[in-house]
Amino acid sequence: MSQLFLQGINANELLESLGQLVEKRLEKVLAQINHPTKPKFLTRKEVAKILNITLGTLNDWTKLGWIQCYKVGRRVLYKESEVFANVEKLALHKNKKGGYHYDA
Repeated sequence: MSQLFLQGINANELLESLGQLVEKRLEKVLAQINHPTKPKFLTRKEVAKILNITLGTLNDWTKLGWIQCYKVGRRVLYKESEVFANVEKLALHKNKKGGYHYDA
């Protein structure tokens, strides 16, 4: 293990510098906590295009609870983060009749 020798600085100056550094970092963290990023919402068409499915299939998946939607007035929106999180969970298998089912 190597040793570090500081010359030309006393303990008080070192502590002062470290305190300023910690204070700057804390200010950045507090700014992020006080101003969290807003979630990005996607329309039905955007989600269907991302998942490469039809709007009818998206409607079915929403009714089954596989993808959470949010209604704002007459609009149906989806959180982008939730859509991408659920993509990994959705394992699609074609049924003999052409539909899809979900493997939990």
